[in-house]
Amino acid sequence: MEKKHYTVSEIAELLNVSERTVYKMLNEGVLRGKKVGRLWRIPDDALETFEMTSSQKQRTEDSREQRKLSLGPAAISQRRYSRGEFLYLSGTALVGA
Repeated sequence: MEKKHYTVSEIAELLNVSERTVYKMLNEGVLRGKKVGRLWRIPDDALETFEMTSSQKQRTEDSREQRKLSLGPAAISQRRYSRGEFLYLSGTALVGA
């Protein structure tokens, strides 16, 4: 059985992103592919792996957001302050950066 390979334009259409985004994913190693001359070819198993890892990342981000919401505004404000998102304007007032 011959292994199926996709072109950049086919992947872009399947993932509903631009070709430029696909090139960026390939160059960053987010999506695995091989260069044949100047052209990229993406094997079908690389697409399956990408789809599985991206859905796992989405679930992780969703659960982080859920935990953030359950912490309450005081904890979120403290977290934002520790990340440097707030600046002191006066001795007592905090203003978002």
